[in-house]
Amino acid sequence: RRGLAFAALATLWVLSLPVVANPLWRVIEQQALRPAVATAPQAQAVVVLGGMTADVRAEQGFETEWNGNADRFWVGLELFKAGKAPRLFLMAGRLPWEKSQTTEGDWLRQKAIEFGVPAEEIWLSPEVQNTHQEAQAVAKELPGGNILLVTSAFHMPRARAVFEAQGLQVLPFPVDFRVVENETTILDFLPSAGALGATTSAMR
Repeated sequence: RRGLAFAALATLWVLSLPVVANPLWRVIEQQALRPAVATAPQAQAVVVLGGMTADVRAEQGFETEWNGNADRFWVGLELFKAGKAPRLFLMAGRLPWEKSQTTEGDWLRQKAIEFGVPAEEIWLSPEVQNTHQEAQAVAKELPGGNILLVTSAFHMPRARAVFEAQGLQVLPFPVDFRVVENETTILDFLPSAGALGATTSAMR
């Protein structure tokens, strides 16, 4: 079985190359470009999808922190403050195994208020666990409405399809791009754990 062993090692080596991982992520993100807040169209609501926080151990129980998807919240805030929509929709995401007794949306709502968003202009969804439930909640609140949908670039194609299936008019605003624009160097042709992790996530 030596041939199979060498084939497996060669595959692992190829998938560990940055020069492979970055183009793969470009495909996942559908070659999308980061849009500008200033030129974003008008909508009835800015809808910010969840999945941008994590609960960590703290001196007094658990605390909420940002994770790598935090761009979703900050860009949603920018769009709202730029007057692109009169309402900011946040998702009250909470998974069954999470230890926090409150939802992510409760925490995000408080953050939005701290940064100057009027409480009456924030809509918080019921508890949701996935994108499909988020879309259902938004469609119930704003049936047939047009929305600026803010989520990670890799997540946008699926999220847009799910929201449009609920009868919503989606104006996509992708953020949180995973491809970093750098000059190609010899390091891009050397295997790394980071590139293997990126390839694994892209394939998933």
